Amino acid sequence: MESINSIIHQPVRLNIMSLLHMDKSITFSELKKELNLSDGNLGTRLEKLGKEKYIRIEKSFVNKKPQSTIIIEKLWEKELLAYITNIEKLFKWIN
Repeated sequence: MESINSIIHQPVRLNIMSLLHMDKSITFSELKKELNLSDGNLGTRLEKLGKEKYIRIEKSFVNKKPQSTIIIEKLWEKELLAYITNIEKLFKWIN
């Protein structure tokens, strides 16, 4: 059996990617509020997802204030399907 993707399987990262999968992009502030995380906690999770090329972060200014927007990458769709397939195989193996 193939191993479960540990990047995706971690609960907070899975929640981040699930939200992004629905909306395709979200601001750092919105994501922080939705998941009730600290800046540092969210930043660490986003850094890991960015390193794996599941997301990219675009920085801009809105009303002279910095804003980071997190955007889902195409690679995610392929990895999500593989993740779901592996989870299904695991459940079948358990039963």
